[in-house]
Amino acid sequence: MKTFAKKSFAVVLAMLMALSALTVGSISAFAGDVIPAAQIPVGTETAVTVRGNFAYYAFQAPQAGTYAVKVAADNDSKVGVYPRPLNTDGDYDLNDSVSGMVNFVWNNELKEVYNYTPSVDFITLAAGDFGYIKAWVDEDATNASISVSMTETEFMYNYTRVYDELTYNETDYDGTVYTQTEECMVGFGVDVHNYCGASTVVVVPQMIDGYNVTEVSNFASFPMDKNIVSVTLPETIKAINGDAFEGMYSLKSINIPASVERIGGYAFSGCKALSGRLYIGENIEYVGSHAFFDTGFDSVYVAGKKTVVDDYAFGYKRVLEETTVDPSDTTFAIDANFIIIGPANSYAQKYAVNNGIAFYDAFNCAHCYVTTASTAATLFKTGSTTEVCRACGSVKKTTVAKKKIAVKSLKAKKKAFVVKAAKQSGITGYQIQYSTSKKFTKKTTKSVKVKTTKALSKTVKGLKSGKKYYVRVRAYKVSGKKTTYGVYGAAKSVKVK
Repeated sequence: MKTFAKKSFAVVLAMLMALSALTVGSISAFAGDVIPAAQIPVGTETAVTVRGNFAYYAFQAPQAGTYAVKVAADNDSKVGVYPRPLNTDGDYDLNDSVSGMVNFVWNNELKEVYNYTPSVDFITLAAGDFGYIKAWVDEDATNASISVSMTETEFMYNYTRVYDELTYNETDYDGTVYTQTEECMVGFGVDVHNYCGASTVVVVPQMIDGYNVTEVSNFASFPMDKNIVSVTLPETIKAINGDAFEGMYSLKSINIPASVERIGGYAFSGCKALSGRLYIGENIEYVGSHAFFDTGFDSVYVAGKKTVVDDYAFGYKRVLEETTVDPSDTTFAIDANFIIIGPANSYAQKYAVNNGIAFYDAFNCAHCYVTTASTAATLFKTGSTTEVCRACGSVKKTTVAKKKIAVKSLKAKKKAFVVKAAKQSGITGYQIQYSTSKKFTKKTTKSVKVKTTKALSKTVKGLKSGKKYYVRVRAYKVSGKKTTYGVYGAAKSVKVK
């Protein structure tokens, strides 16, 4: 990796309105000065030398877009870059270079080296417009080398320090060697803070300028914040900072990589199109206040037992304030259908209990089944019901028995009885079974068919006077040469006259 000056460099980025009058080498007023500017190619890194007091560099945008301007020097005591837009006396600072002692372990010993990033800033230009940089040399040097580049970008970003736990050997004053673990700065990363492209489906790169993208902050500005429907974050992200995606109500899909350790307050607040199950990975140490307030999620799985969950992070929605007549007055309330899943005795369970939200142990689920599919039973086919536990996904399938025909009425006649049943659909007719045995034994049982699609009303004759008969009914259906029978309903009894 190249090393550049620790000192930040200020950059001026401006647009020249009268491009027809602009020529490189003869550029009009820059805060009252006449500027002989050298033009730097867009999209390439150019090494230039600053001699004497000042040097000016011009960039011409080949097409409309947002451009990242990066400046770095070979020595932080030699050169500065001072912004002053054309035709103004205002001063605007370039985003500072980030520097620090980078730690690493070598042969079980902790080592460190001083390092720093370039300075970076962003400018939005129309096609053919120019941006400018004004650089100067410190008084103690006659010249200095700087590296300048201007590249089109879809993301605005800052450089940031990256920390991690390092384990190494330490030697005490008496020669005792012991193992030490501490959090150290281990390098630099990139914090993406504004998407300036035009796509509604956004993929954040894993690396920018040779550094891992480790954080995401205010992701998009109007109007793109209302248009983006999908964001894919790389597996290098460590932190989703506060307000990062707040109010992006069209956002339907976003991943939270396993690498994420922290989600800031209001990070996804108001993302109403996000729905289904939210998964908070085991590596996440903290979920900030209102982080997922007023989203479309109906449940959350918090994998980590020690993941701290701040106030109103999950399960709350914005609702109308019932005590006022103003429809713009809102308050918040718990979503009655929201559930939290996680390890028992976790911070997530404590949050659920404190907020009156249903909690389910991820490893010993009490189950909250909801029906996801069902098939109705008929007179000739069994039905089924499929239920899935909202918490753990356990599936329960139930067979629904075939429908049965109930005997509506059974009246005694002289050596006969009259049996009636309600009209049934999809049948050819009815089969009546009667017996002097409650168990309908074969020797004591007879049956008769009645071919009709109307309600059943049948007189069965030829019976023994004074005998008690048990009667039940089922449906049958003829299709071609095949006859299909239903099941008999409950039997009723009658004593014939």
